[in-house]
Amino acid sequence: MNLFDLLAGCLSDGERLRFDLDRAGDALTVVVQPLLKSAPPHLDADRQRLRAALAHPLYLRGTSEQFAEGLADALAEYGAKRRDLHAVAADLDVLDEALRQARQAAHAQRQRAAQAGKNALPAGAKPAADDAVATRPALPPARNPDSLF
Repeated sequence: MNLFDLLAGCLSDGERLRFDLDRAGDALTVVVQPLLKSAPPHLDADRQRLRAALAHPLYLRGTSEQFAEGLADALAEYGAKRRDLHAVAADLDVLDEALRQARQAAHAQRQRAAQAGKNALPAGAKPAADDAVATRPALPPARNPDSLF
């Protein structure tokens, strides 16, 4: 796999990437920094931590020989971890949407139940006894004041 395929594998749709290569003597430093899309307003703490993790750079230091042997593997692993984080973010989005829909459905159901309760009986009316339900006769009042029954 070529370098550009590996770098592209580190990105999600709409993201950009900064690739820095510095040299100090024989040592090279590579920094791969994803540049995320603008954050939506009012992110909760979990989303902010997830966003920070997605923005975390890959920082590598070594010789050109070490990079020749290990850069491809490091970029592939970094890209895989970022894809996992994006999958978590997508799962959170699905859960948030399901929660929002459930809350809306519960609210609508409460409103329908309250409206049905208001429309079912006129003020001061008592519900009619259901013929299918047998009612127990009332017990006579207890004659013994010391009895619990």
